[in-house]
Order: sequence, then structure tokens, then C-alpha cells
Amino acid sequence: MNRINNTAKSFNYEWEMSKHFDTQFDWDNIVSVFLNETGMPKEWFKGKHCLDVGCGMGRWMSALKQLDADVIGTDISEEAVKMSKKYGRVIKSDLFNLQLAEQFDFVICDGVLQCLEDSRKGFHELLKYCKPDGIVHISVYEWKNPLKLFLTNLLRKRVTKKTLDERWEFSGKLANLVVNRVMYAIVNFFILASKSQFTNFDNYSTPINHYFKEEEVIKWFEEEGLRWEIITPNGWKIYNNIFMRFLKGKNNGKIRFRGIK
Repeated sequence: MNRINNTAKSFNYEWEMSKHFDTQFDWDNIVSVFLNETGMPKEWFKGKHCLDVGCGMGRWMSALKQLDADVIGTDISEEAVKMSKKYGRVIKSDLFNLQLAEQFDFVICDGVLQCLEDSRKGFHELLKYCKPDGIVHISVYEWKNPLKLFLTNLLRKRVTKKTLDERWEFSGKLANLVVNRVMYAIVNFFILASKSQFTNFDNYSTPINHYFKEEEVIKWFEEEGLRWEIITPNGWKIYNNIFMRFLKGKNNGKIRFRGIK
């Protein structure tokens, strides 16, 4: 429970800080970004009943609303609930205490499962809310090279002992380090330091962040009897090289899966 509360506080702080920046998400093109991330056709969503677990600021809720879908969001952060409720009904709850009686045509859970003590159990819980023949879309942090993971986890242990203000300040300093700026310039061509600050805070401020290999998550889908496929967003295949794999994994640090129940 302590870790859940700390995770909620961390994300609550992150969403509060996001009010002062316009760089975290491409809101003007959010529908295109959503369709690229999910690999789904635009026409499919019209009239569909959708659930966004861990909706955050409501970016995917916004996209789904613009696609004429009916959407419900959930989040453990009070700030996230306030920010995203303009796009639809939002429930303040963690995944294991959601208690929704209904099922959905499309369930999306982006960047949540890796923050749970038991990610596999969380995935099973998620499927309760997916209709038969419905679609579930998840994304989780990708397993990277052992040295980078060791250093990341070591740094997280130190950072999570700090106050939230100190974590935010540290994330900003890390974003502006010359070596960090050069790395992002090489890997992502150009990324604003303020966006990198959010990424750093996301990586180092939450007490739990699991990283997964493709075969681990594939096993989840197969154990649940789901058909599955890995989604590779357009434009990301150019990063599939040795340098990129070393820094962020072959999927650019994030694996996206779609499953049909």
C-alpha cells in the first residue's frame, strides 16, 4: 500500500507540473499519434465502448472522444482525474480496486503495468473489463542492456528517497546535462529539455518500474488464450540499429502489444 501511495503521489506531482509545459504531448495531432501508437484503423472506434486505464492527463481519452467513441478513464492520481474528466467519465481508482460491472470493446493500458508490484496479475485483472472478441492494448517499458538497467535502478533507489520537489529538480538537471542532450540528439534527433525532464521524472520518481522482454509479455497473452501482435509505430523502425538497441532496446524503450480476447 505504501508503494501504491508513493506512486500516486509521484504521478499527481507530475501531472500538476505538466500544467506549466506544453511540450509533453502533441495535443494538436493527438488522434494521429493515438492511431499510430495503437496501429488501429480510424473507422473502427466509432460508437465503441472504451476504457483507458491510467488515463493521466486524458490524451487517449481526448483522441477516443474525437474518434466518436464512448470512453471511461481511470487513474490513481487526483490531479489526473481533474484534468481528464473533460473528455468523459473518470474514476479515481487503482486497477485492483476498480470494480466496474461493465465490459468494453477496447481497453488501453499505457505505461501502467510496469509500475505494479505484480504486473502479470495486473494484466489478468485488465482482461476482466474486455468483452469477448474485444481488443486490449498495453504498453510496458522494454528490457534494456543489463548495465543500463543496473544504473537506472541504482539511481532510482537514490532519487526516490528525495522529496518530490527534489526529484523534479534532479530530473531537470539530468535533462540538461551535455551528455544527455547529445544522446537525445543522436537517438531522437531533437527533443526539448522540458520533455526530457518529464521522461526522467517518470523513470526515476516512481518506486517501481519493471522492464520486460518481448517473450515475457507474449507469454502473458498466450497464457490468457489471446491472439496477439506487437505494434511498431510508423517512423520508429529507423531506430532499429545496434546503438539504439544498446541505449533503449529494439522497440525504442517501450513495447506495445495488441491482443484480441
